[in-house]
Amino acid sequence: MLIQRPSWHHVDLLVFLLCSQGCSSGPSAEEMARSRSEYELGLGMYGEGNVGGALEHLLEAVRLDPENVEALWVLGTLYAFRGEYARAEEYLNRTIQANERLGRAGIPALTPDAKNTLGVVYIHTRRYEDAIRVLQASASDPMNRTPHLAWGNLGWAHFERGELDQAQAALEQAIRLQPRFCAGRYRLAQVFFEKGRVSAGRSDREAEEWFARSEESLDRTLESGQEECKALQEAWLLRGEVRARRGRKNEAIADFERCVELDPQTKTGRLCAQFLEEDS
Repeated sequence: MLIQRPSWHHVDLLVFLLCSQGCSSGPSAEEMARSRSEYELGLGMYGEGNVGGALEHLLEAVRLDPENVEALWVLGTLYAFRGEYARAEEYLNRTIQANERLGRAGIPALTPDAKNTLGVVYIHTRRYEDAIRVLQASASDPMNRTPHLAWGNLGWAHFERGELDQAQAALEQAIRLQPRFCAGRYRLAQVFFEKGRVSAGRSDREAEEWFARSEESLDRTLESGQEECKALQEAWLLRGEVRARRGRKNEAIADFERCVELDPQTKTGRLCAQFLEEDS
């Protein structure tokens, strides 16, 4: 998934919500300070790999101050990474709403980040229309620090809906914004491969052109020299499939072998091993 990970270098958020006519429903200054401390403890534990401890402190942070947008965002992001999508949706929506209430006292870049992660949650739960809605908002937000991630996820959402032209347009925009975006190039290769499969029943020539474009995109992903790109197991699987379709069996086998070497225990690794067994 393409998500803006929590940054450990945050600008301090000093929020003093003034309540007219002396109402006292919000957190006290002491509670807000304690909330900030709990948030920082949670970040520290997450950095040490203690996710359970991080969640405990972050939940305490938002109990003390329900408007602690940074704690809300990190909670939503952690739950998304853990596959706890209902909780992720809850906290990401709370992040967006709280940040909007804070207005100029909030963190402008936090809303598009939260919407991008929320879009990923919606994709995983097959709510593609909702995903497209929030990802379009994230991608077009001028405060988005990493708009290529939102464009990439928007392309992914369109792909899952079978909207290949829209997926291609979004992914090409993501790559224009960040040419080294290897996950975006991989997903664009997926779109080209699917267009080739669809074309195969109508025109072998057209299908071959799409397969060639898919392989070119995968070559640029896997041979970019970036370690994170070379570790993209799904890209090795897809290039093996593309090369097999194009009649280049030995090259396909080499890709499937590399895929298995990366991790034979994942679903992708098992699929690559299955292809190798079929070819043996």
